[in-house]
Amino acid sequence: MSDVPQRSKLEPNRRQYIQILRRMTGEERMRIGFELFEMAKNVMIEGIKAQKPHIEAEEIQKEVSRRMMRCHRRNSLPRSFRFLID
Repeated sequence: MSDVPQRSKLEPNRRQYIQILRRMTGEERMRIGFELFEMAKNVMIEGIKAQKPHIEAEEIQKEVSRRMMRCHRRNSLPRSFRFLID
């Protein structure tokens, strides 16, 4: 059995989250978006360091850029073509 909650169980929380976001200003939503991005990037950096403990800072930046571009390309392609970059 999967540990992932079913969508129906998440739906009330999602609706509440959307209501909260709608009450915020555009500036507040933008700040939250930037904070989430930075948090995700830091988690990625720590993961890279854990996989490659002796990696240099320049190589970490290259790997972060590579992963982000791969994600961007993946999200930009129609689903039927995503196999091309996997």
